Order: sequence, then structure tokens, then C-alpha cells
Amino acid sequence: MRISQISLHHFRNYKEAQFSFNGHINVIQGENGVGKTNLLEAVAYLSLPRSVRGVRDSDLIQWGADFFRLEGHVESHRTPHTITVRYRNGRKEIELDGKAVHAFSELFAHFIVITATGKDQAIVDGPPETRRRKIDWLLSVMDPVYFRRLLEYRKALVEKNLMLRKGAEDSVIRAWNRKLEELGRYLVESRSSVIPRISERLRPKVRDFLKTEEVALVYRPSSSLLPGSLDRFMEKERELGFSLAGPHRDRIEFLVRGKPPLVSASEGEKRYLLLAFITVLSELISERQGEPPVLALDEPKSILGRGFEELVAHYPGQTLITSLTPLQGIQAHTVLLS
Repeated sequence: MRISQISLHHFRNYKEAQFSFNGHINVIQGENGVGKTNLLEAVAYLSLPRSVRGVRDSDLIQWGADFFRLEGHVESHRTPHTITVRYRNGRKEIELDGKAVHAFSELFAHFIVITATGKDQAIVDGPPETRRRKIDWLLSVMDPVYFRRLLEYRKALVEKNLMLRKGAEDSVIRAWNRKLEELGRYLVESRSSVIPRISERLRPKVRDFLKTEEVALVYRPSSSLLPGSLDRFMEKERELGFSLAGPHRDRIEFLVRGKPPLVSASEGEKRYLLLAFITVLSELISERQGEPPVLALDEPKSILGRGFEELVAHYPGQTLITSLTPLQGIQAHTVLLS
């Protein structure tokens, strides 16, 4: 997978701009504030039309404009495609080769971008939801069924929480519990399958740097999802007004030497662990899709340490890297912003 060209219209700080990339290493270079991260965000948005920085779509519109538009020329399995995204008045329109796209999973088959930004250190030492989101993203791009079930689960969860706040009868809450149990089982089974695979691949990648074999990614479901299992939380859920158990509350944790990295690993070790984790994700996607995804790294030295240079040098696919200065020792196509 690769992107050869992108056009931006009223996106972030760009009124109108067009950029081209080569198929291997690209360095987006410029001073702070010129839009390096915004360009990286635009590329990632063509793969999953949501901000990698977690902001609303309306906040991506350039100040003073009332819409934004992105168009990217991408390639998968040597077949070219054009992805177009328009956003105006709260409505998002997505096209693939001129035809309307109704599910993000249609894009995943042709263009996948793995991002690493300053926020991603939380994947290693932050709250459980950061790791859940990344695992959900991985499984979504690899398995369209997972993506559909995840969206259906989230919609059902919103409805159940609404019923809890309205004080609906127990029979209504139980009906939503059955729906959540049914949808959630596929999510839990998929996570239970992929997380041990990630853990197994992580260990040899970090063994020498961390000087320990005790490295793992572990999965702790919040509840059994057998029929009726969620009902035991109903009394407390009524008090709080939201659901307390299910895949949205599952814990996914890194362990280094048997403890969370926050207390067991140095800053350098945590950066290296994140680097290895990103490498494993790219391997799993490559094996499933038959080609590597695009890597989009935002100032990677600060979040991945010096090890990112080896990752980039040996990565079989395309990389986009933001940097204040040229990268020493790495031959790359430079996109110079000013």
C-alpha cells in the first residue's frame, strides 16, 4: 500500500495544497507550526476518516471556511485508487474511485495507515482505553465482521445507557444486555485470539533491549458474556447511569517483569516497547492484507527513540515522517514545508 499524492482544501491550516510522495521513505520537514502533523493527519484520514488526534470533524475545517475536502491517489496490490472525503454542515461524504462509500471497511481493503504520534506513548503506560482502541483498530482493519460488530455494540451500549438513565424497567435493560452479550462475544473471541499473538511476537523483539523475557500483552475481560452474565451489574448500573461490564470495559495491559511499564520500565524501555508494538501491528496487517500498511510517524525520535531509524531503514513499505531537520543517514524524499 502507498499514497502517491494528496490534495487538501480548507483542511486545518491548508487553504489549497497538493503534495507528492515516493513509495519508500518520505520526510515532511519544516519548522514548528507550518502544518507537518496536519499533513500526516490528512493522509491517515483517508484510511480511517476520523482525526488521529481525537478532535471533531468540524474542528478540522480551516478557520473561516465551511467545509474541507481531501483527495488521495493511493495504490494497493499495484492497483491505483482515488479516495475523496468531503465534510460540510455535519455531513461526511466518502468516495472510492468515484463511487460512494458507506462503510469505512471499504477503505481498509485498499489503504491502511499506522500512525505514531506523541499521544501514543499512552498505549504503553496510559489508561486501558488507549490499548483497547488500538486493538479495536487493528482487528477492524483486518476483519470487516469485527468492525461491523464493534459499531453495532457501541450503538447498543448507547441505547442501554439511555434506558438506564431513563429508569427503564428491568425487562428492557435485560433485553439490551442480551444484545450486548451476543455482539460482545465476537469482540472478546477476536481479542482473545490476536492479543496472545501480539505478545508472542513482542518478546523476541524487545528481549535484548529490555534484558528480560518477562514482557507480555495480557487481556482481562471484564465479564463473562454467557447469556444473563451482565444482569448481575444492573443494580449498580442503575445508580451510576451507565454500563459497568462488557468489551468496552475490558482491560488490555502491557507487563514488563510482571508489572505495568509505568512502574517497571524506564522511559527508554517504554519507547522501545511502543516501537516493537507498532512493528508487530504492521507485520500482522501485512500477513493479512498481503502487503505492508503505510507508516506515518510524527517526530518519531521523541516517541520511539533512536530505534525508529532501524525500523524505517528496513521497513518493506512506505513511510511518512515529520521532522524539524533532515534525518541523518537516511535516504529519503523530502517534502519541505515553509
